[in-house]
Amino acid sequence: MKPISLTRPFLGLIILFLMQACSEPQDTFSQEERTTVAVTLVSTSASYDQVNIDIKNVLLKVVDNESDPNCWLSLDADNTGVFNMSELSQAGSTLLVGDRDIPEGVMYEIWLELGENNFLVKDGQTFDLSTPYAHQSGLKVRSQMLLKADNSYGFELQFHLEESIVETNVDGYFILKPVLSLDSNTYYPIGS
Repeated sequence: MKPISLTRPFLGLIILFLMQACSEPQDTFSQEERTTVAVTLVSTSASYDQVNIDIKNVLLKVVDNESDPNCWLSLDADNTGVFNMSELSQAGSTLLVGDRDIPEGVMYEIWLELGENNFLVKDGQTFDLSTPYAHQSGLKVRSQMLLKADNSYGFELQFHLEESIVETNVDGYFILKPVLSLDSNTYYPIGS
């Protein structure tokens, strides 16, 4: 009778384990270390009576791969709905997300998710804002940075109102092409 060798099955298990470990995607966000983020929205002025924008949520892109189903992290915005951006331009700012505790890691983009109830008022008349397909879900601002544990980050998104509204040659037809920015001076780590 031949002795049974355990070397081959053991070697096969090691190779299988190493292949599995190498093939798993690397998530840039740690589940153990935590950080805090807040997001405010400001607006520039425009030459309309009102510009109303429907904001549904704020998300952070935490995996730089759109095919990954976990690439976006919802911040579950505290303040959502239709905002009169013309009033906001005079009032200063509004808090969209207040002190949300999230895992530390790299943030690649911020996404302001828009709804469908966008309209403006010009000379007392209300007009729907048509949204091109590319902007229907909102606007993403690229800003890669490491969100370190035990810090608080405040992000200020600026909605450029005049540049976001396109008045067409067709009477009463306006297009919303959101222009949003995140100035490098407006996010800041607190603590350290």
